[in-house]
Amino acid sequence: MQYLTLNDGNKMPILGYGVYQVEPAEAQRCVEDAISVGYRLIDTAQAYQNEEGVGAAVKTALSGSGSYLSPQSFGSATQAKKKR
Repeated sequence: MQYLTLNDGNKMPILGYGVYQVEPAEAQRCVEDAISVGYRLIDTAQAYQNEEGVGAAVKTALSGSGSYLSPQSFGSATQAKKKR
């Protein structure tokens, strides 16, 4: 696995597992499977509407050390772009 060194010295994997279009009922199993094969960067967003399963998988499968979530927010910034 290749890593990117962040400004604070921590290393983040450059390859992650994305959960866009993963059904809510399947999200926990899919993320647990991804974690079990070595993924430590999970790319997610509230707009995907599967955050409950993603959160449950992260809580049960990861100790927190060396793991990253990459959440996106589609709030006011997206709305501002639509108004332009």
